[in-house]
Amino acid sequence: MRWTVLPFALALSAVAPLEAQQPLVLAAGPHDHDPLPLVSAALHAAMLKPSYQLRLVSDWPQLSGGGLGCVNGGQEVLEGELAQTSDGGYSGQLVRKATIRFCGVHGAAREACALTLTSAGTVSARGEVTPAAPGWSTQEIELRWYAAEGSSDAVVEGDCSTQFNDSVRRLYLGASHSVAFPLPAAGEGRLTRRLDDYGWIVDVR
Repeated sequence: MRWTVLPFALALSAVAPLEAQQPLVLAAGPHDHDPLPLVSAALHAAMLKPSYQLRLVSDWPQLSGGGLGCVNGGQEVLEGELAQTSDGGYSGQLVRKATIRFCGVHGAAREACALTLTSAGTVSARGEVTPAAPGWSTQEIELRWYAAEGSSDAVVEGDCSTQFNDSVRRLYLGASHSVAFPLPAAGEGRLTRRLDDYGWIVDVR
């Protein structure tokens, strides 16, 4: 499985500083100057819609903190439009809302603590499209997103240390994420699918 209990993969013993994290930049589209790949890419792009309405809902386990009376889990939702770009990929701004909960012992701490992170804002999304199977069948998009500086905010509350709370907030806002899922072709209706390898449910139309 590619996902963990918390989407930002809490590195409880050592949280990487924000400045050490870099947003992923995708280089989509053919790099070969041979006309055949260019024609193929154009034909594949013509099979798809010029834009898609997307909704991603997290599908994470909600794990009890044992006798601590708290939960590790939460939910995150992303919604927005993806528009086709000149290279055959898709890009757009998605509205993101999240409530994420953690409880337990972290790092060098000797006692358990609990926190809740709530966040709202937008993320920049960019996707590269590739055939999911040989021939002219389903097209699959690998979508990546991250929050540009100042585009989202997050508040962390709870009884964990201020240093840990700040590290969790920075990590959440600075991390990039990705999922892969099929796109309905032009003329097809809505597609809803549980992405078990990623821990998300996607609805795209």
